[in-house]
Amino acid sequence: MDLIFIRHAESSNNRAYQETQSETNRVPDPGLTDLGHAQAEALAKWFPGFAPQPTKIFVSPFRRTLLTAAPLLEQLGATAEVLPDIMERGGPYAGSFRDQNPAPGSPRSELEPISPRLRFPDTVTEKGWWTGPTEDRRVATARARRLAEWLRGFEENECVVLVSHGAIGSLLLMALFCPPELEHDSERIAGESSSWFVLDNSSVSWVRTHPGGDTAIHAFNRVDHLVLAGLTSATMVQPS
Repeated sequence: MDLIFIRHAESSNNRAYQETQSETNRVPDPGLTDLGHAQAEALAKWFPGFAPQPTKIFVSPFRRTLLTAAPLLEQLGATAEVLPDIMERGGPYAGSFRDQNPAPGSPRSELEPISPRLRFPDTVTEKGWWTGPTEDRRVATARARRLAEWLRGFEENECVVLVSHGAIGSLLLMALFCPPELEHDSERIAGESSSWFVLDNSSVSWVRTHPGGDTAIHAFNRVDHLVLAGLTSATMVQPS
């Protein structure tokens, strides 16, 4: 099975953090910046032919991932399933990463107009789509392990695209390639794991799983589309 993992394009939270090095202006469900929209358009133009033709596409229900996926779906003439289980670590929340206050996510009526090619589950309502507390590392790690097992269950000839986020993307890659690392504690950041796969805004990574559990990485954190379009993507040190 081929897995194509795409991190969302630059969000307003990403930009605010880059400019201030603080989360003071963070919002629970940001859209894309002008640069982010340009990144998403460049990705859509470059992507066809990069990997096998996608057979299934899943998108996180955050605004920034939906907006990143929309031009890609148009370019491919494809539809995508909105899948809350590939949301960013923590889920939607107000406040800083260290002081999270759960938020419900944006209402369905604000998300559906982003693209007619997005298929929303019934769990995305006018009240949002998230009812739980914010995830801690333990819960997010368990979710990453479940996602890895779910992906390994696809048929060998499938090509699955996930349009998702940096922190859960890092946890998922660890779950696929080096599961023990998920449990190693960082000596630098209290409460965090010691390993991290850094993914740029709008980057593309390509993983292939094989029967028996073998896993190969064919591409990691590719941003060719940004180079060709003369765009940038600062590597973000924040998780979302």
